[in-house]
Amino acid sequence: MRKPSEAPAAASTAPEPMLQDRRGSVFHRTKTGCSTCRERKVKCDEKRPFCTQCLRRKHHCPFGYSV
Repeated sequence: MRKPSEAPAAASTAPEPMLQDRRGSVFHRTKTGCSTCRERKVKCDEKRPFCTQCLRRKHHCPFGYSV
């Protein structure tokens, strides 16, 4: 049995989450999207200069990506 002081330390910088879809393909989850997609709560593909969601719906796509 381990003592609390012997527990493995957690990494201070977590890497970007990697997920697997049903086919087994590994992909990275994006952390941000354009401000319009975030406001509308839809998935943003983060293509530049305009994301696909904004182009399709003819919305203004502010280059609102946070770094």
